[in-house]
Amino acid sequence: MSDFTRRAFFKTGSAPVLPLASLAVNAATTSPPAKLKPPTDPLSLRWLDDQAPALSLGQTKIYGLHASKGRHWLPFSVRPYFYAGAESVRVRHTFIFDGDEHKDFLRGIGLRLKVPLRDPPHDRHVRFAGKDGGLWAEGVRNLTGLRRDPGAAVRAAQLAGLACPPLAEFGAQVRQHLERIPAWGDYTLSQLAADAFQIRKRTKAGHGWIPAAWGHRAPGTGYIGGATVGVGLGRDSEPGLDRQALARMKRLITPLMLCAGLLCGAAVQAADTYKIIFGGPPEDVSRARESYSREHGYGFEPGAELMESPQGLGSSGKPFFFSADLPEGNYRVSLDFGGPAASASTVRAELRRLMLEDAANPTGGVRSFTVNVRTPMIPASDGIKAGRVQLKAPRETIEEAWAWDAKLTLEFSGNTTGLRSISITPVKVPTLFLLGDSTVADQSQEPYASWGQMLPRFFKPGVAVANHAESGETLRDSLARRRLDKIASALQAGDTVLLQFGHNDQKQIKAGSGDTASYSAELKQHVLAVRARGGVAVIVSPMERRGFDAQGQVLPSLLAYADAAARVATELDAPFIDLNAQSKVFYAALGPERSKLAFAQPEPGKVDNTHHNNYGSYQLARLIVQGLRQAGLAVAREIADDFAVLDPARPDAPENFQLAASPKVTHQRPLGD
Repeated sequence: MSDFTRRAFFKTGSAPVLPLASLAVNAATTSPPAKLKPPTDPLSLRWLDDQAPALSLGQTKIYGLHASKGRHWLPFSVRPYFYAGAESVRVRHTFIFDGDEHKDFLRGIGLRLKVPLRDPPHDRHVRFAGKDGGLWAEGVRNLTGLRRDPGAAVRAAQLAGLACPPLAEFGAQVRQHLERIPAWGDYTLSQLAADAFQIRKRTKAGHGWIPAAWGHRAPGTGYIGGATVGVGLGRDSEPGLDRQALARMKRLITPLMLCAGLLCGAAVQAADTYKIIFGGPPEDVSRARESYSREHGYGFEPGAELMESPQGLGSSGKPFFFSADLPEGNYRVSLDFGGPAASASTVRAELRRLMLEDAANPTGGVRSFTVNVRTPMIPASDGIKAGRVQLKAPRETIEEAWAWDAKLTLEFSGNTTGLRSISITPVKVPTLFLLGDSTVADQSQEPYASWGQMLPRFFKPGVAVANHAESGETLRDSLARRRLDKIASALQAGDTVLLQFGHNDQKQIKAGSGDTASYSAELKQHVLAVRARGGVAVIVSPMERRGFDAQGQVLPSLLAYADAAARVATELDAPFIDLNAQSKVFYAALGPERSKLAFAQPEPGKVDNTHHNNYGSYQLARLIVQGLRQAGLAVAREIADDFAVLDPARPDAPENFQLAASPKVTHQRPLGD
């Protein structure tokens, strides 16, 4: 008798779809069938321990006979294990050798998977673990190394395991002849000797196998999938197995699988938590002190200066970043500060979205918040074609890549001590979407900031803020670049969408391409698109630019567009926040000189009169939160308990404002004015 176990590293949910079409169900059986009659009754199935409290799905056991060239022999049982909260599905395969030991020989035994993939061949990837943490990986249809260049963005995406840009962005010669580039159909890893394995591939059945790689001892772990979904498979009980290599592959695969809507009908439950533990006894610690890499799937970004002790993780005072690969979705992040000393950490997510503000965390304190992770991909749905957001290069593809990279990135600054663990859990909560220009968008570097990236700090974990605003954008750009389509594809009934445009739309007058009439029509189009999906569209008038006349009065520069926004809100009976009027009161209260302290100063003495700094953005965000509450919107129920109302005529003194700064600084102003 031989027995071995495999683990498939994907999350299990409500019910798996098993290939049971040819199975004869025998629920009453409590022992293996006395005899299986091939081939009409090749398999028998029974459920075990159906009421066991530790199980979410029960266990199945499948009996059968191996078939080869008309012969049915080698009786076997296959027993999958589905456990609530487990990170994998465990499969135990047991067989009995009932052949003639003198003439019947087994060349090998393995597990074959059929993985239905929906991504195009150039977006599918295969990976096998090698010795000492090595990884063999390639695309099913390789676009790198061709004589005809598909383009730098295409090559970079495929090497990184991401979805390639749309075909329209491929090099013309590659795009026109894409179907002529070979696509590999089958891969096999064989360990036919104790000290030698080989990876082979072929285009399809009947064609020759081509050696692709070889080595000594294979951990027996692999992955096949697209840029959006796939499955990992690993052996778990081979004698002498390199378990450290297997653990590395688990760290690679498990984050990829979270919340992906996987094979076998599996769906991630809110109870599935991806947890990294720092400190404590070595046997209880999942360490991530190494730098982030695609191979590990999580880790610290380069430059982190960390100190780890049994009490947890701390920093040298220098800000550091932690990243984890995650599919698109909303995630509850819980930080356990359990060290002996209090920790006052400022935590931001993705592109400097403020989550925790200089929060004092006493010993044993856990602080939680919710982060939205996204990619440029737009799935097809009612009235929306599949595609992707047309990102601005290089701004969004390089400088702001963390906003779109299917990776959750946390920034820690201030006094971080005693960080015991980071827990990341996919959650289903309402989403507060933002769409607008540079005064709303997540600004990637100091001294620039926006009210949009300050907004998460003022909400409880029961809501996620998804900021889709981008610098230099107009309402027309939002349509053309498919930002509105992206939001609509993810929008759930009851979600809220804040719309603030005007600064860049105003430039269309000089260009002769638009005016307040076209602005109003496009704003209505956005509101109606949100409502068609069951969402709540909130119109925000564009905040004023900084400017004063000789008498010290605020100069209006956007009044026509603020009035147009108010008219559209009235016509459509949409919630309205008059940020334009409140911002003028705010600037006037500070006065011509002190108001400079609310705006970015990239160089000494040089004030950007459109874009705000941390202080100015923080105060405007408070005005937005007040507006949501005054409008009586459902999302206002999730406003943080410590939220303090702001009277724009009596603002907090900018000289007393403190917020730990992010480490990255730029002198280049955002797009738009």
